[in-house]
Amino acid sequence: MPEAVILHKLCFYREGGSEKNMRAIRGMLAVSGEDIDLPPLTRAMNSLGLDDSWRTAQAESSHYMAAAVAES
Repeated sequence: MPEAVILHKLCFYREGGSEKNMRAIRGMLAVSGEDIDLPPLTRAMNSLGLDDSWRTAQAESSHYMAAAVAES
């Protein structure tokens, strides 16, 4: 379940600020974005106070995908 992995990685990111976790989240969103159930994941992020980091990850993932499409 990618939602649980994303949630845990964002928690770790908040705790330690490791860019590795944020890169993994962006990659998961870029590759599996359509398969991820966003509404409950977003609610969980909001309830845990991760909403700012979550929005950042989503925005960076969208930017990454747009750049990849432009290069192809």
